[in-house]
Amino acid sequence: KGRREQQRYLLEGVRVVEDALDQGLQPEAFFLTPHRIDGTARGYALANRIRAIDVPIYELSERLLTLIADTETPSGVIAVAPLPAHLTELPRPWADGLSVLLLELVVSSEGSVDLFSPKVVRAGAGAHLRLELAPARPYEELAAWLAAWPQVVLADGHAEGTIYDVDWGLPTALIVSNEAHGASERLRDLSLTPARIPMAVATESLNVAAAAAIILYEGRRSFLRR
Repeated sequence: KGRREQQRYLLEGVRVVEDALDQGLQPEAFFLTPHRIDGTARGYALANRIRAIDVPIYELSERLLTLIADTETPSGVIAVAPLPAHLTELPRPWADGLSVLLLELVVSSEGSVDLFSPKVVRAGAGAHLRLELAPARPYEELAAWLAAWPQVVLADGHAEGTIYDVDWGLPTALIVSNEAHGASERLRDLSLTPARIPMAVATESLNVAAAAAIILYEGRRSFLRR
């Protein structure tokens, strides 16, 4: 709620903040704990880089920085960044030769995790600045948008077909969803191509991040072999 009201989010950690600056992001402010960030050569270089930027810098004790940070042991730097402008309309379902294999757009449905929560930003490892993001889109809008794709693949551990059976040469939208409950029934009403990752018998299912990585890797490999 605070992120929506303030239209800002936090970037935490040396690697994430360093990458954000490399990508041209202009933070609005920084929180630093000098003895923490200056403790490594990489952190020291980033701190000097930050101090050369004409934005407010707040130096805090480690205890106070911990109150702001999402990690238990922050590395000494947090940046405040403006949320990117949300898309008023989802882009055309695919451009010439564009498919999910190039992964230029990530769309989340309403009720999904906030794409700009601290854990997601850290896990993205800079991807937020390289991809176009369309968070929390209504199901009705998503359904109409997905219906225009030549192929919509649903990652489904119970599907009969596997990811090796999918024609990854087609422009494709990939749906990944909750590990325990799967995709919403509102999305299952679409014309989908369910596909599972072949797994050893009695092997537990993968979490959604691991599954998505495997599927995208196989899709890209198959696409390039063409």
